[in-house]
Amino acid sequence: MKKTLCTLFALIGFLFYANGQAINDTITNWQLYKDSELILKSHDFNSVIQEAEIETSEEFSQLIVRVNYDTRVNDVFSRRLWFRYDEVDVLSVQDIAKLEEPLILSKEALSEVLENYLRKPITVFYQDASRKHPILIGILNFK
Repeated sequence: MKKTLCTLFALIGFLFYANGQAINDTITNWQLYKDSELILKSHDFNSVIQEAEIETSEEFSQLIVRVNYDTRVNDVFSRRLWFRYDEVDVLSVQDIAKLEEPLILSKEALSEVLENYLRKPITVFYQDASRKHPILIGILNFK
């Protein structure tokens, strides 16, 4: 009986592998960094929207978004990161890259948001071609 169960599980695993199906065992999670400083992190099962403040007078060169979930290593995705205030997209960045590569946004690219939306809550979203719905990364307040 034990040998039959082991053979059955091995066969199921092989069928998923041979069919190109990945079995996800990782909770989708994401982090937002200001240079190397982690300022937001969350995951799919966290119902609390994370918030962070960024002092615009502080020296920093970039915001970095990392999204982690199971994919085949060589998959390349169209990705989009956007900033929204009051139902209006105020900044949108798109690229095509492997998922494990961070999406990087320079401080210069943020200049319009920094100038025109100080002290206003900016909601940050991320989506790639593998997801049906966007990820709400969190809310940023530029001070």
